[in-house]
Order: sequence, then C-alpha cells, then structure tokens
Amino acid sequence: GQPGDLDYTTGVAVTKSPAYPNVIVLIADFHNNKIQAFDVETGRCINHFTHDFYVRSPYGIAVNQQNGNIFVANFCSNLITVHSGFPTLCNNNNNNNSNFGTLLKVIGDNDGFKFHQPYSIACNSKGHIIISSDHKIDILDSEYNHITSFGSYGDSNTNFNSPLCVCVDQFDNILVTDTFNYCLKIYDSHGNYLHSFGKKGKNDFERPIGLIVDKENGDIYVVNTGVNRI
Repeated sequence: GQPGDLDYTTGVAVTKSPAYPNVIVLIADFHNNKIQAFDVETGRCINHFTHDFYVRSPYGIAVNQQNGNIFVANFCSNLITVHSGFPTLCNNNNNNNSNFGTLLKVIGDNDGFKFHQPYSIACNSKGHIIISSDHKIDILDSEYNHITSFGSYGDSNTNFNSPLCVCVDQFDNILVTDTFNYCLKIYDSHGNYLHSFGKKGKNDFERPIGLIVDKENGDIYVVNTGVNRI
C-alpha cells in the first residue's frame, strides 16, 4: 500500500518531536509490514519505515521518551527491533531516506534472546523494555541486557494465557492484559505480582487486548474486544 494506507493496525504509540509542531501517532501496520507516523492534528502520514527481513508483521510498538528510539515487537520474525525516532522524524518532503526508522538494534537474532510471537512492548521511565510473548514477560535494561523474565502458561497470578498487551503506569508498575484468562494483572517494575482484577463475563472481560494508563491520574483503559467495549 501507499504511505498512509493501513491494513490491520495492531499497535499504537504517541510521541512528540522538537522538530515537529504537533503530536505524532506511530502505528504498527501489521499486514503492510510498516511503521507509519501520522500528524494527529491533520491525519496526514508524515513518514514511515520498513525492513525487508526484520520488520515482519509488527504487532506492538513503544517509544523511549528520553531519546525518541522506537521499539517494535515483530510477530512473525520473532524479533524486537530498535529504530531511530525523533528529533529527525520531521521530513517536510516526506522523503523516506531520512534518518527516521534507521535500524539501530535487533534483539533476538543469535544474541541469546528467544521470543516466540512477541505481542506487545513498553518502555518505562528508566528506559527498561518490557516485552510480552508466548505466555511470559521479559524485562531488559536500557542497554538491552536481560534483567528478568516471569510467567508461563497457566491461570495463576504469575502465569498467563496470551498476554496480548503490556504497558507501564506512572510508578513503572507493569500492567498486562491476560487475554484468555480474562483479567488484567499488575506487577511492580521487577516483575513481582501486586494485584489483578477481572473475570469472564459480558459485564466484565471478554478477550481484553488493548491497554493504556493515563499517567496523570492513573486511570486504566482496556479494550474489551469480546463485547466491543472500552
């Protein structure tokens, strides 16, 4: 498809560039194997990037707000890729040869890390990366060294059945939608279990997937796909 055309959007992140006046929305364009950037005020696609081998079926996306780097969880290549973001995001000519999207790092490619169908990715205030994939959560530090992993298949407080989305709150706690256990689970920044809520039901959770936290007030928004409700 052409820049701006989308085919199955699976992840979204918001960023701001000192070189661009408006807020920028980054979208994981799954079937087009692209990350596309849109001006939130005009809806115009201002840039995009892809990679023939590494960016394959991008599912989750996150931004390190300290340096602008973009993290992509690639579902089919089983890799996490790191790309340059702002301040070089703005490109008045929409020339795809700008520095936006330059591949900086590949995680999971003969480096000791093994991801199976990574779904979602988040970045906390320390620059640590939180990755959900195949019933587990991995935490890496800002230099991409492994800190810890937790979870396996199951329905206990420390197990998962398809953790399809992960995000962090204003305290760097980790929130996970445990989609087919029909609940949301909360862990501290080290992966220690804190709390969970939700159960299967029309008035509760039916396949919760998307998740975001308002870091101003702590409100949690969950995309409850089974009943088409937030």
